[in-house]
Amino acid sequence: MSGEFFSELNENSIEVAVEYMENTMRSFDDVTEYAIKIHETYELLPDGELELGKMITAAQYVINREPDDMDEEVQAIYFGELLGLEFVNYLKPDDGLPFKSGYAESFIQYQIALDILSEKDPECNSERDQLSRLSKSIQYDLSQPMEEHGLNPIYEEFGKKATSKLSHDSSHQELAMMGFRMIVTEALKPSPTAAPKTIAELENEYVPSIEETEEIIGEQEGINFIEWENISYVRKNIYNKYTDITTSDEDEQLSNLSTLVSYDRHVETRLMSFALENDLIGKDDLLSVRGEFFGISDTGASFFYGKNTEVRGVFDGIHIIETLPKRYIPKFADPDNKADIKHYPKNPIQSVALRIINPLFIYKEINDDKEKPHRNDERTIDIPLNYKNVELRRIKAEELEPEA
Repeated sequence: MSGEFFSELNENSIEVAVEYMENTMRSFDDVTEYAIKIHETYELLPDGELELGKMITAAQYVINREPDDMDEEVQAIYFGELLGLEFVNYLKPDDGLPFKSGYAESFIQYQIALDILSEKDPECNSERDQLSRLSKSIQYDLSQPMEEHGLNPIYEEFGKKATSKLSHDSSHQELAMMGFRMIVTEALKPSPTAAPKTIAELENEYVPSIEETEEIIGEQEGINFIEWENISYVRKNIYNKYTDITTSDEDEQLSNLSTLVSYDRHVETRLMSFALENDLIGKDDLLSVRGEFFGISDTGASFFYGKNTEVRGVFDGIHIIETLPKRYIPKFADPDNKADIKHYPKNPIQSVALRIINPLFIYKEINDDKEKPHRNDERTIDIPLNYKNVELRRIKAEELEPEA
């Protein structure tokens, strides 16, 4: 296969696509859930189910499985294909075409054509033998790093990083990477088509439950889900430290700070050091926040988030901000109260806050058990720590990375 088509994308463009897809992956509990979301999205597209069926068939060809066989190894390859397909969507997102398709089918057709042209063992003419030979040939091709096809090493690095998060089973990781290589390498052949918008841009996204996941792909015995760690206690620890710093006269450096801005940056630096030294929270940890609080967006606007809303995103740092006092919360928390923030006087107070980047908002409608993710225009959300009724959970950044 040839990689010349990809020369039109420079390394910076590739890295941007990688960064955006990584941010989206962090918005899900695990990468398996993200792959299932891609599956569900294609199901809703015209001919989407047909496309998914062809991808499953291609996965079955790789390891020579029967058409009705969807065991864990087939699932591993299929999930890798789904991640590869979404990655292609990220690489060229601005051509206005529908979602990408056809790569798995064209790859298998190419492999079958090669097999027909190759010399055949006269003692290996049964259909079973032919399929076994084809499977071995495909596995060999998909075991080669994508650099062998003249492609940038970034694709291989990102593919391994993404597919390794689908399972802790090394054999399943290798199969998933085969699926990823199949789609991405095939997509980089010369083609008049380009990639469309990404899954992350769809409105009213829906996060499936584990039960619904199993209905689609069966029980996931080979996949270990990363668990959220409850760190609600850090709210009090960090806020108390903030109070100590701002009320103490012991720090002589503060008297030398000539502006309020430099004072705040000094406090933020000390708080971040305190959090890191005590393993309270770490840069790039994935955070989940539920409760009753006013979040402050990067535009400076205040939004009230109630108990039926979860905010997820990547922790970016500790900041000093202005927010509304706690006394406003009961008015907004009461569903019968038509409170509107603009009706209240702007009496902001200073507070220490956790900043989340690329926030994903997950709403649970009243009398509806389904949680519906949604992205707004906010690039960051600050979560003030002066509100008590807030639950904080995290997955450490290192747990989101593949094991060495």
